[in-house]
Amino acid sequence: MSETATQWMCELCFPDAVEIGLVAPGLSLILHEGKYRLLWGQGHKGDVFLTFDNPPWPDPDPEVKPNLSKEDDALAMQWLDAADAELEEKLRTHASAGYTLVQTCKESGYGTTGHKLLNHWLYNKCGRLIADAR
Repeated sequence: MSETATQWMCELCFPDAVEIGLVAPGLSLILHEGKYRLLWGQGHKGDVFLTFDNPPWPDPDPEVKPNLSKEDDALAMQWLDAADAELEEKLRTHASAGYTLVQTCKESGYGTTGHKLLNHWLYNKCGRLIADAR
């Protein structure tokens, strides 16, 4: 049986939440009260790792292609700005969990290809999970 977000969310704490998917082992993405949230461990209310102010969206240029059109380049820059604005500060405020977060994300592909910064990888991964769930 593969791991799903169900194993990581307490249904008593989040009775009306929509499970989006597993970002990395032990780190799941849910939609609760109109906000996307990352949950650690058993997914109780106290296990919310972070809440996105705006829905993350997939990177429009994950391979960083050269010579993009002006429109595609503008969209790629907008995505970078959104990922940085959403996660850069929030990831800094959780320094005690930083090592665990990096190791967990490495188990799911962070650092092997594509995004070199954790906030970009995480924002893209969550954005892809949301897009796939629609």
